[in-house]
Amino acid sequence: MEAWRALTETLKSSEEEVILQFGEGEYFFNAAVQVVSNITVRGVEANGEKKTSLTFIHSGSGIVTGLKKQSDGGDVNDTLTNVLFQDIQIQYGIGQDGFVPALTYAEADPAKDYSLITLLRPYDHKYNAYSGLSNISFTNVHVNANERGHVALNLGGVKNLTVRDCRVEGSGYGNGIGVEYSEKVLIENNTVHNTGRAGIQLYRGNKDVTVKGNHVSNWMQRYGVYHYLYVMKEEKVTNMFDAGIDSYGPHNDTIHILDNMVRVGESHLDENPCNRKADEMLKKWGVDKPLLNGQVHAYYQPYRLSGAKNVLLENNKAIIKSVHAFGFLFVAERAFSNVRGGTEIGTPSNIVVRNNEMEISGESRFPLRLVSIAKENGVGVEFYDNTFTMEGPINHGGIVGKPDPASKPAFATVRLADSEPESIDLVKPSEELVLINNRIIHKPIPETDVVWARVEVTATTATMETGMGAYKRIKPVLNRLITVGNKAERNKEVADLNSKTGNIQDFAFNLLTAPIYDDILAKSEYQGNLEAPVAKVVLSRDGVDVKEAMMQSDTFQFTGMNTLTALKDSNYVIKGFDAKGYNLQTLPLQLLSVFHRLSVGDYMLGATSLSGKYGENIAYVRIWKDGKAIGQAATNNGIFTFSAMLNYKLNVADNVEIVGVDKNYKELNRVALGIYSYELSVDVYLVGTASLTGKVGKGMGKIQLTMAGKVVKEVAPKGDGTFEFTNVADLLVAGSDVRVSGLDKDNIIQKSVIVPVRDYRLSVEPYQIGQNELVGTCGQDIVSVDFQTLDGMWLSAVINPTTRRFHFAGMAEYAFNETIHLEARNSDGDICHTMVVNVKDYTLMVSAYEMGKVQLDGIAGKDIVKVQLMNGNGTPKMVDVRNRAFQFTIMLLQDIQPTSDVMIQGLDSFGKVQNQVTLTILDYTVTAPFLEVGQDVYRGTYGKDVFKVRFIINGTVVQATTENGIYTFTGLKKFNIQTKDTVDVIAVQQEKHIERYRVPVAVYDFSLAGPVYSLDQTVYSGNYGEHIYTVALLVNRVQKAVATKANGVYTFSNMASWIKNSEDTVEIVGIDAQGVVRKTYPLSIKDERLLISDYVLGEGTYQGSFGGAIAKVRLWVNGKVEQQAQTSQGIFTFTNMDELIKHDQVLAEVVGVTSNYVELARRVVTILDYRLTLTTSTYILGSPNYLTGSRGKDIAKIFLFINGEKTTRNAGYTDAGFQIYLPLHVKSVSSPTQKYELVGFDKDDQIRSRQEFTVIPR
Repeated sequence: MEAWRALTETLKSSEEEVILQFGEGEYFFNAAVQVVSNITVRGVEANGEKKTSLTFIHSGSGIVTGLKKQSDGGDVNDTLTNVLFQDIQIQYGIGQDGFVPALTYAEADPAKDYSLITLLRPYDHKYNAYSGLSNISFTNVHVNANERGHVALNLGGVKNLTVRDCRVEGSGYGNGIGVEYSEKVLIENNTVHNTGRAGIQLYRGNKDVTVKGNHVSNWMQRYGVYHYLYVMKEEKVTNMFDAGIDSYGPHNDTIHILDNMVRVGESHLDENPCNRKADEMLKKWGVDKPLLNGQVHAYYQPYRLSGAKNVLLENNKAIIKSVHAFGFLFVAERAFSNVRGGTEIGTPSNIVVRNNEMEISGESRFPLRLVSIAKENGVGVEFYDNTFTMEGPINHGGIVGKPDPASKPAFATVRLADSEPESIDLVKPSEELVLINNRIIHKPIPETDVVWARVEVTATTATMETGMGAYKRIKPVLNRLITVGNKAERNKEVADLNSKTGNIQDFAFNLLTAPIYDDILAKSEYQGNLEAPVAKVVLSRDGVDVKEAMMQSDTFQFTGMNTLTALKDSNYVIKGFDAKGYNLQTLPLQLLSVFHRLSVGDYMLGATSLSGKYGENIAYVRIWKDGKAIGQAATNNGIFTFSAMLNYKLNVADNVEIVGVDKNYKELNRVALGIYSYELSVDVYLVGTASLTGKVGKGMGKIQLTMAGKVVKEVAPKGDGTFEFTNVADLLVAGSDVRVSGLDKDNIIQKSVIVPVRDYRLSVEPYQIGQNELVGTCGQDIVSVDFQTLDGMWLSAVINPTTRRFHFAGMAEYAFNETIHLEARNSDGDICHTMVVNVKDYTLMVSAYEMGKVQLDGIAGKDIVKVQLMNGNGTPKMVDVRNRAFQFTIMLLQDIQPTSDVMIQGLDSFGKVQNQVTLTILDYTVTAPFLEVGQDVYRGTYGKDVFKVRFIINGTVVQATTENGIYTFTGLKKFNIQTKDTVDVIAVQQEKHIERYRVPVAVYDFSLAGPVYSLDQTVYSGNYGEHIYTVALLVNRVQKAVATKANGVYTFSNMASWIKNSEDTVEIVGIDAQGVVRKTYPLSIKDERLLISDYVLGEGTYQGSFGGAIAKVRLWVNGKVEQQAQTSQGIFTFTNMDELIKHDQVLAEVVGVTSNYVELARRVVTILDYRLTLTTSTYILGSPNYLTGSRGKDIAKIFLFINGEKTTRNAGYTDAGFQIYLPLHVKSVSSPTQKYELVGFDKDDQIRSRQEFTVIPR
């Protein structure tokens, strides 16, 4: 803890970013620790396992910010920024090394007031926003609260917050991850498990949040108990269903919840543990508060959006297996008290729920529950393309296992917000609910006969009494419901979800109408109807969108429809989209011409027949050539056939048409006939290119590429009369026998052509300034390679005809720009290839580095983009090059040693090393360890380039001796150096003895002294130097106490409790502020103890014990020495004490002395008088007289004993005497079997004296 505090205090005064690297192991903290800005806290991970753990072992301990509460005006005076936790485990301890208490579920349980990680400001729960934190990240952190405290990871007021790749589990009462008043938040790829409340909760006031790819399981495990016992009011019974991923609200804006998985339960009979736990606790306490009259209190809900707007919930999954499932999604407004004392409403709006898969197995209360939905940007709540699977019944009533059909269970329910009767008219209805293309699957559980029989949307609110027995219901509850394309499946039956009940003002199950288009009359305009939220209508042909309609408030219109629908055999549809571009509904577009249909494929020259299709209004089909009918087809069931096509002597240039007529030979339709041929040609192929192309007639079905007679590739012709073979660069080489063949639909080759292959390839090796040759290779069809220098001279390369390598020699003699332009020519003298060669500049210059300097500068060529420093086999340290200059700062130079083998390397844009130089290292450094007050000899090290080392004390120069890198100063005591003196060590170079390096010497006072300690001494003090931070007491090598310190004096106030005997090894230890032991001295112990006991009058001997410092023990009586005790092994013994001490008025003292009779200890002996004396020792039986006597002052009570048994008869007392009345108890005379005694007791009821008396007859 002290080390952490010291570190954070140092960081507060610095703006440098620091990495706090913990090694392997478990680090224990017994109090909360504060993080500061610009810190990375990192642990060790190996093979996916966290090897470092920060374990907090006391209540209230954890990680906190130390920030202050923000003022009501919003002023921020303290901030926290740039904090990263990475590769580490943070947990509450529950083991023998210390632990955080388990939850008690008591109303005042302190656990609800502290969290394991709390990076936010204090707040007063008045929904007042705060800020001041930024750039906070948790990456690959395991947070385990072990079911202690409140929230596991509690975050707030942060701008730029990231929680990624973490495992968060075991929160106590609260959430796994909780976020409030934060902006630009990313919660991604985390596993959240076993949380007290929500798994991931966006509490309030968050903006621009993405929750993506997380896996949440087993939430709402504990808080439901506390909520039922103490939060829920009996007059307003509520359910508790904070979600796995939860927007609690209000004021959560722009939220993206994507690709998450939320799951809980193993069986449909599983329960939420909070309900049973609450019931058990109530029974244990004897409290008559049954759990909601048979209903449950805590439910599972995978997703919730309260008081949220501008939300996208997409591609998520949920699997809930439990009889305590509330539903799939809950969306409602959030009412809250603001800082001004009023009430505000956070109303949900612009929520899109798309492409999610959710499953509930068990019972669901309200599958979709919506309360008071507003619209923003034209959107209320919209559900698209989701799959909802329900195994088991919908149970609106809430009594598990007893669904009530009278409650009219429905898939989606919409209701008004709660309100008082006098303000019911002010409650606003929900604006709009859109359900499009959703799939609802119901699977009855085999062991139940409950069948869900309704698939509908219900909008309702309870009737409300308005006074005098009158009731009213608000209308509408929902302004508009749109349900299109939704399917409900049950027992292999599929039905549309287009049923609704309740107070719904407007209902639509079709958003588009698309009337039949008269493409025969072929008007340009075509119009249909639409309803919101359709914002765009598109005509699609064969799956391709061809035109967007013009839009009006409730209609759409296409122009040029006659052209758009010219392809009569195509498939046309009308598609409606919302403002976000989402397809809401698709309707087929029917053409009137379908009834006049006439369709035919293209004709291949040489084919004997031609067939096609005709519509039902066509009676005859004829073939026309160049404007004249030349034949009539046979017709049968919509198929026409011309069987003598060769007789018509057609060719590609002919204008041929197929014409359909009715029974009266009135023309109804006419289509052009396409004629195919076997044309085939191929383009010149250049070696190395990726594809081979050519042209082909319509008659070809496929094109084959052959090499040496073997087919190597095959393609189909494109629609534009061309073909293309791709990925042929590795196949086609110069000189190969390459052909292209065209095949008809029957796979018969109709034509083959030879492929002309030319090798014009040109490649060049990288060239850089100073290089003497430019080298490359060229294809076999290139005969020359040339380029022109800056002075206009043309240079020609020498080409090796066998290897095809070319080279330009003497390049260093010429000047170039940044590029060289090569020209390659073929045998015809034509330029067949050009290439631009980039001239690289990889020069690198760097000055010598002098140890201790804070930077290293250098110059680099234009093509060096980065420079890296390589220190032996260490990790490269890399910097960017800017304006051809680079610089290494001290953070990158700190690992360099005088003997280091350092290379400076220049890297190109691909990260490849292109040049390197060895770094010259000069070492003028000296080390200056601290100097202790009173130290006489002082040593340090000096660098290899240092000539002399000098010591300067308050301006006085002292010369050091130097040998093998070690300098030595002797005789420093004579300078009496103190902590306030100025002391420096300087290094001098040989040339002109110039100072090259100076280091101040820290002077510390670690002195520590103290006197001899006497056993049983309670307070012990000594002196310490000013740099001693802690003074500790060690007994037998174990630390027992820490002294208080003030003005150079340390004090231990309870020494006697730690040091029990002189044989103990006791040390006083001085520790500096860094926790380093600087001084230790063994404590000398003297034992002057003299331990005595009380003396009882009449005893002959008296004993006690004495310490080792005492040589003799004497007895003093009334100021005189009466006897010297016998001593043995620390025990003294006095004899004949009954002769020396006769009564308790004597002053008796025991005195311990040295061998020289010097008094060391004196103790006054307490004298006890337990004597009991009878005036007479006989009692006459039946005598009415008392038995009397005297008693010592320490006899408190006297009782009669008969035969050793105590009777109830006790004596009466005077100052020193007593009397006891016996007739009522003494009934017979003394005998061997009848014994009488008076027994004296002390104040503690212990027997101290006995006196027997004899009873004789009268």
